[in-house]
Amino acid sequence: MRKFTLLPFLLVFLATCGYKAPPPGKPDWTPPQVKVVFPEEGDTIFSDTSVIFSVLDESPVKKVILLINGRTISQDSVQPLSLLISVDSLKDTQNEIKIKAVDLWDNMGESLPVKVFRVLSEKDHDNQGKSEGVKPEEKKLPDSQNPF
Repeated sequence: MRKFTLLPFLLVFLATCGYKAPPPGKPDWTPPQVKVVFPEEGDTIFSDTSVIFSVLDESPVKKVILLINGRTISQDSVQPLSLLISVDSLKDTQNEIKIKAVDLWDNMGESLPVKVFRVLSEKDHDNQGKSEGVKPEEKKLPDSQNPF
C-alpha cells in the first residue's frame, strides 16, 4: 500500500521537472521593434565599427543578434547591449546588416536591412593579389635614369 501512496507524488515530481516557468508579470505577445541607427544606408565601412541600434519593447530585452548577409556574426545578452561589425566579416561589395532582438517572453523582432559597403585597403589589395597568384607589377626606370 505504501508503494501506491508515493506513486502520485513521484508522477507529479517527474512531470514538473522539465517545466519552464514563464517570466513574472503580464504576458507580452508583441515582438520588439528594432532599428539600426548607425551605420546608415549606403555608408562605407573601413574599419571595425560599433553598431548603434534601438530596441523598443514592453518587456526587457534578453538578447540581440547581429546578422550580416543573413549569417549570424555576433550576439550579446549582457547589459548594456552592444554589437561590433568586424571589417573582416564584410565582403568587398554591398553587405546587408540586420539586428534581431529577443525579449524576456522569447518574442523576436528584426530590423529592416541596412545596406553598407566595404572598400579594400591597399594592404588588402596586395594580400588579395598574392593569394590569387598575381604578381605585383615591377616598376622599370627609363633608360636615361637607369644607373646600370
